[in-house]
Amino acid sequence: MTKTIFIEEELNAAVCAYGDAWCRACPSPDPGHMFSERYLARKESILALAKTRQNRRRVLHSVASVFIVLVLSLGIIAAASPTARAAVSNWLAETYNKLVKYAFTHNEDDHAYLICAPESLPEGFECVETKKEDEYTIKVYKNAETGEYLRFEYSKATEAMKAEVEKQKAGAELLVRAGAIEKYCLDSGAARRVFWYDPQRELVFFADSSLSREALAASLKTISIRLPLYEPASLPEGYEEAERKDAYPWVSIIWQNSAEKQLKLDYQDMSEADGVYVWSGGDEVVSEPVDIGGITGTYYPSSLHEPGSGVVWIDESQNIIFIINADALEKDDLIAFARSITCTETEW
Repeated sequence: MTKTIFIEEELNAAVCAYGDAWCRACPSPDPGHMFSERYLARKESILALAKTRQNRRRVLHSVASVFIVLVLSLGIIAAASPTARAAVSNWLAETYNKLVKYAFTHNEDDHAYLICAPESLPEGFECVETKKEDEYTIKVYKNAETGEYLRFEYSKATEAMKAEVEKQKAGAELLVRAGAIEKYCLDSGAARRVFWYDPQRELVFFADSSLSREALAASLKTISIRLPLYEPASLPEGYEEAERKDAYPWVSIIWQNSAEKQLKLDYQDMSEADGVYVWSGGDEVVSEPVDIGGITGTYYPSSLHEPGSGVVWIDESQNIIFIINADALEKDDLIAFARSITCTETEW
């Protein structure tokens, strides 16, 4: 995988070009035009959103989509004077001048290790065994009362594993087709196997069970997929967890102290995006390289106008990008916090 890091100068120019073209298509304004209170209020809300540390590092995927969102949010730019149009264009350029893009170029094998499990197990089933190897994971579920079992295995879709799926299709029956995924069933009477290949996430699944065909199909209808859990070894004094979101391919955790100062950790599977934008503070802020557990990351310090700071690093072995934002931590404390982030997944 090739990682490219660049300041969004070309994006600034593109935003201005889009803005100028859009403004030229607007009706001619009245010379004495004034902003409405509604417009001013909405503009301030958008500015506040851009300045809010906990929101501004979300992924912005394209110039067009961002520009459309801003136009819809600001609403009545169409009636603005030329001065107002220039102000909006300058504001867009200023905002994007403070973004750095981490762009991802994908190879076929670039996928984070994922945690997968059936979402709808029959009543009474519990996981009794988990085995994790380099390329695959096996989970065994059993019903202690009935003795029924479900052995659930998933692995990276290597050429050998994909060939095995194709081989087993020969004697199997198509169970269900959902988009690009086709699930097949092999029935031996006392037990049966359901298997499939997920081309989006490059995973192969096998499930062997004593359950009936209908019950097994229902259990495997939805597979939960998430990233492993990463957490700090300890928190700065006074911070407590305030919010946690786990929605693949993102995980986001926010801690907050009594002064409502926030500390936020975001991490993402890079195979599920073309890149992410990070708030850098613009030309007035000079970033610097830092070592995070043997990986070279980037520290973005605070400035007079941007009191918060951040750290970004990429773990290529896990194909995950980590982003930490802090409202009120000193540099050494922030870097120490970043270095303490480790995988805490216990089911491995």
